[in-house]
Amino acid sequence: MAVSDPIRLSLYVHVPFCASKCLYCDFYSVPLGRGDAADGSAVPVIEQTIAQLDRFLAQAPAVRFETVYVGGGTPSVLPTALLGRLLGRLADLGPSEWTVEANPESLDRAFLDICGQAGVTRLSVGLQSMDDRLLAVLGRPGTAADNLRAIEFLGQAWNGDTSFDLIAGIPGQSREGMIADGETVVRTGSGHASLYSLTVEPDTPLAGFVRSGSVALNKRDHDDELWLEGRAALEGAGLHQYEVSNFARPGKECQHNLRYWRLEPYLGIGPGAVSTLPANLTKALTDIGEHAGVIRLSNPRDISTFLSRATGLAGTPWGIETEVVPASSFVLETLMMGLRLVDGICAESFRRRFGQDLDRLAPGVWERWVEQGLASSEAGTLRLTDRGLLLLDSLLGELAGALRADGLPAITVRWPD
Repeated sequence: MAVSDPIRLSLYVHVPFCASKCLYCDFYSVPLGRGDAADGSAVPVIEQTIAQLDRFLAQAPAVRFETVYVGGGTPSVLPTALLGRLLGRLADLGPSEWTVEANPESLDRAFLDICGQAGVTRLSVGLQSMDDRLLAVLGRPGTAADNLRAIEFLGQAWNGDTSFDLIAGIPGQSREGMIADGETVVRTGSGHASLYSLTVEPDTPLAGFVRSGSVALNKRDHDDELWLEGRAALEGAGLHQYEVSNFARPGKECQHNLRYWRLEPYLGIGPGAVSTLPANLTKALTDIGEHAGVIRLSNPRDISTFLSRATGLAGTPWGIETEVVPASSFVLETLMMGLRLVDGICAESFRRRFGQDLDRLAPGVWERWVEQGLASSEAGTLRLTDRGLLLLDSLLGELAGALRADGLPAITVRWPD
């Protein structure tokens, strides 16, 4: 990278509002009222989110945002004028890829018009299931009819790309239902789809229902079969798996998420958003002294704290918390994220980033996985096989243990690569 070249970043914008809180969701969000109540809640949050971006741009060295992702929460629940204000400011960044999340029941013409005028390139729509009974288990605000209406509406009125989310492993979900859901997405002609395995997070209402016995989880092997059936439906129609939970037609992969998985620098703005940045960029938001290496900034998962600390008169602006990421932790994060990709991690990029080969940092681990048919080092990449991807969590646990061992060689982090 030449000295004069801008630092390439991704931007995540967290909109912490939704129509209602889904039972399985552990992302930070709060239900948004209607009319004046919605404006009263959302206007100061969006204005301070924009202010956070403006401060960063005013004080950071030269940067360029390659991709922008507006998530939540549910950005499509924002009042129309406020959504226009947010997207209008983001349009000035000129990203090459720009995704906005939406829920089917909140899709309307005004939302599509604002997104189109701003230059949004992809809408990511959370279907999750086409079965009303399963949507109720998840506590989704919409219905299967809302999903079908949204699919038809997008096909008629949206000229950009789309991505649709599905969930496998919902309590009571059948093999036939999973296949039907996959086929529904395939029929849209969408270039991208996500198929997630349901995770029951401990502090969610769904976890409480499971503990009380009012909701019974499926058997693990049944859930595995559901996910595999969903994958088969998507891949059979030309949506290739490029990450553990993501599928795309050639050229339609989500570049923003690829940058996450490759652990390239990103800025997060809005309540609950997280940034991972090189140290020379963090002073733009925190006014703290320089640190070496990789810094993680976390906005508070609380709107009142985010707003009350916006001036930075008492502590860091917006209540940002700062963490210096140790080199060994950054190695593990790079592996945790990069090995989710079907193409894996470029071995030369890993060596350039850390000054060491993986085998020096975790002796014998990768070789053992290769012998067991779980990993491959062909073509200069570190990647897991199909079987290895299914065992990702346990393999990462083994790597974590190796990286915590005594006597690790010195790690020098060169990042961005």
